[in-house]
Amino acid sequence: MLAAVLDLRAARVPFGGHAGAVHAVAAAPDGATFATGGQDAAVRIWTAGTGAEVRTLTGHDAPVRAVVFAPDGSALASAGDDGTVRIWDAGTGAPIRTLSAGARVHAIAYSPDGATLAAAVHDGVVRTWSVATGTTGPVLTGHTTGVWGVAFSPDGATIASGSPDGTVRTWDSHTGAEALTLASDQSYVVAFSPDGGTLAAAAGHATRTWDARTGEERLTLPAPIWVRSVAVSPDGRSLAAAVQDGVIRIYDAVSGDLHHELRGHGANCVESITYDPAGGLLYSAGEDGTVRAWDAASGAVELVLAGHAGHTYHLAVSPDGATLASVGSDHVVRLWDLPTGEPGRTLTGHTQRPTALAFSPDGALLATAAGDRKVRIWNPRTGGTPLVLTNPDTPAESVAFAPDGATLATVDGHGRARVWDAGSGAELLTFRTNDEYELTRSITYSPDGTVLATGDDLGLLRTWDAATGAARLTVKAHSDVVFGVSFSPDGTMLMSYSEDETLRLWDAHTGAQVATLHPGWPGVRSPVFSPDGAFVAAGAVQGALHVWDARTGESVLEIPGTAWVYAVAYSPDGALLVTAAEDRVIRIRDAATGKQIAATTA
Repeated sequence: MLAAVLDLRAARVPFGGHAGAVHAVAAAPDGATFATGGQDAAVRIWTAGTGAEVRTLTGHDAPVRAVVFAPDGSALASAGDDGTVRIWDAGTGAPIRTLSAGARVHAIAYSPDGATLAAAVHDGVVRTWSVATGTTGPVLTGHTTGVWGVAFSPDGATIASGSPDGTVRTWDSHTGAEALTLASDQSYVVAFSPDGGTLAAAAGHATRTWDARTGEERLTLPAPIWVRSVAVSPDGRSLAAAVQDGVIRIYDAVSGDLHHELRGHGANCVESITYDPAGGLLYSAGEDGTVRAWDAASGAVELVLAGHAGHTYHLAVSPDGATLASVGSDHVVRLWDLPTGEPGRTLTGHTQRPTALAFSPDGALLATAAGDRKVRIWNPRTGGTPLVLTNPDTPAESVAFAPDGATLATVDGHGRARVWDAGSGAELLTFRTNDEYELTRSITYSPDGTVLATGDDLGLLRTWDAATGAARLTVKAHSDVVFGVSFSPDGTMLMSYSEDETLRLWDAHTGAQVATLHPGWPGVRSPVFSPDGAFVAAGAVQGALHVWDARTGESVLEIPGTAWVYAVAYSPDGALLVTAAEDRVIRIRDAATGKQIAATTA
């Protein structure tokens, strides 16, 4: 139900973000900014109103698991798998101090007066330090396994900690003496109510609350799977629980009645939640790499930071039209639901920027190529370990499955084409596509699988016998680099596009030119035929999306824009037109009208 809200609002607020999972989120005391920590070892600060990134703080050399602002907002502390707690100037990003915790840190908390920092450490202790001097304070010992959660009471007199050892414990913050031990199953996060009277914990398959002074249990709210984080609203009336199934549940903090279920992280674990100081927003961070801001009263999505940390360069739609695949400058392959734009599986393995991707005709396989000279063939439905093909010379620039899905064709930067068995990875055929070792940027199969077509930096469009590699046609198609070639769905036409700012259509059998589509734009990108061959759609550097009649060359639709359109794809039924742009937004449109249906930040 919230997907429509997400799509409409995300369309107005495009973002980049962490490369990988986001483990922590914290709001500044004034509500103007918030901070995140992620798998990419970075700490990022964002403007709360617009989602604009303010700065990135680097220094950790392992994933960041916790971030927290000082009570006066002047400083930001972060901690993670490298065993350090780092304090930064929140205004400038300058490092102030680095504290050694001796082991991985799962959570950190400032005392209400900002004088003390406490850390939940994987070695089973809670460590404290003086913020001003960095000297060590009381070390709280008693847990029998790693400590995952830590919080100060609002008056600063008590520290609470939670552990997978099945206990939540409270301590005198000045002396380190233990006050209460509460049985709680495996506890990952603890939080006090604003008045200090209630203590809440993410406790295994439930959210639990106790009287913070007596230890009397008040609520046990069951969940279908592990609860990973809890937060109490600033007015003390609501209790939010982030569950490993990707759903955030908001309860009445007194009665336990369920108010909202917030869905947007897909089936990915939500790792951290926090309210902004005014209580109007609830921030969440998830393993899907997104940070979301929700209206705490209505549950509507206000802000999304998501997906590729950088630009999205290539798109492909699965043959059944249910899945969109994207690859970007963060080396990650991401899958998205169509038409909602909800994030799905993330495929990692490439170590350099991907250069191409394609689904097999039955949708069972997804091939990606990258600058690491590897071509990976994935099962997009299950993920798992891909079949890896090594291009021995230079990276593959383009990949294409044969219509029967049995073979995969690739072409590299030295103009060498290869045909591989898509099941075993065996190399079946190798041939050169030009004699001058010029870059060949595109390869594609004809719909009947008998012909391969290529385009190269010499401006040549060539066709080849797919079984033998023997040359068929050579056409001087353009005056500059040919970026891409494709067959019309019926195989009668070939399309090429070039740095010379033209798209040209050719008779696939004779090589005769059929039409020239000249949009008058610099940098035409990613033209595609509609599935019925009736239309050609293309993006451009200046941001427009243009659609032409493929037979007459007449313009039928032009949608202006401001961000460079890198990639364009039709859904298999031709009803949807999807684009990826420099502003890091993937937009899903009605192909007939151009009206935007949904958007997701890539």
